[in-house]
Amino acid sequence: MFHSKYKNTMKKYIFILLTSFSLASCVDLLQEPQSKLTPATIELTEQTLESMTNGLYKDLWGENFGFNCRLASLALAGDDMTSGALDKVRNVLDDQLKVPIDNADVLNLWKYFYQTIYSANNIIYLINENENLDTQISNKYLGEAYFFRALSYFYIVRYWGDAPAITDPNSSTDIDGSSNMPRKPVKDIYERIILPDLSNAINLLPLQSRDNNNQAPTTWAAKTLLADVYLHLEKYGDARAKAEEVMASRQYSLVPA
Repeated sequence: MFHSKYKNTMKKYIFILLTSFSLASCVDLLQEPQSKLTPATIELTEQTLESMTNGLYKDLWGENFGFNCRLASLALAGDDMTSGALDKVRNVLDDQLKVPIDNADVLNLWKYFYQTIYSANNIIYLINENENLDTQISNKYLGEAYFFRALSYFYIVRYWGDAPAITDPNSSTDIDGSSNMPRKPVKDIYERIILPDLSNAINLLPLQSRDNNNQAPTTWAAKTLLADVYLHLEKYGDARAKAEEVMASRQYSLVPA
């Protein structure tokens, strides 16, 4: 008798729970997602902008291995470095230009650079689409986003050559509106992304780092990066002129040997 009563009671509870779940899950699948980041769904305070921009450093750093030892490991393929650690197979392979297709250094750098680009695209879009922002506050964060997008693409074209060129915040189309996102010529990436982004960064970034300890890029950092870009484009006169602007500022000096 007890067991029969107990079973009937449990059946009632199960019926009520299933009914509740059914009612709670009646959602219009065609409705606009509430979590989509748009100027209308996110409040862009200085604290929000700072937090989003600080995230670029985390993206680029790639869990302590991205913009650090992985770059150094791949640099072994150059003539100025050699691997002394013969027990580390990946370093030896990098040094001998025998990098396998599934090399973690290559795969993760690609991933971290494009994650940085994705985050920068979102910051650029959100700031540019918001007309109510105080430009005295937002410009430095916008400048940083342009700086990091240019820096990421600069490394991508030097490591991989032709590559997908994406500035769309949703990463759904490339710079020509193609959803297939084929690799774009290096020339296009320089002319349509890297050079314009650095020009924007130079105009938007402050003369002094926003955190007062030179950890965030400044106008001078953007000019220095642009000088490096000009060197790779073999525009030596432009590279020299931009480097001389930085030196003439007397903000920096070479470290004595």
